Amino acid sequence: MIQQFEAGLRAYRTQRWEDAIGRFAQVLEAMPGDQPSRLYVQRCKSFMTRPPPLDWDGAYTMQTK
Repeated sequence: MIQQFEAGLRAYRTQRWEDAIGRFAQVLEAMPGDQPSRLYVQRCKSFMTRPPPLDWDGAYTMQTK
């Protein structure tokens, strides 16, 4: 699962949202309680509707507490 998670992170950082979601979903199938994967899926979905700026460095700014 570590390899799938790392592949998800690479896809996330290169803004390949659907690929990233698929990788994190594979992790969640094997480990349903994996909170980091769940969080990245949410972030990917958010970025799909509101993409980050072109100079995005991979950082995520929380909008709510």
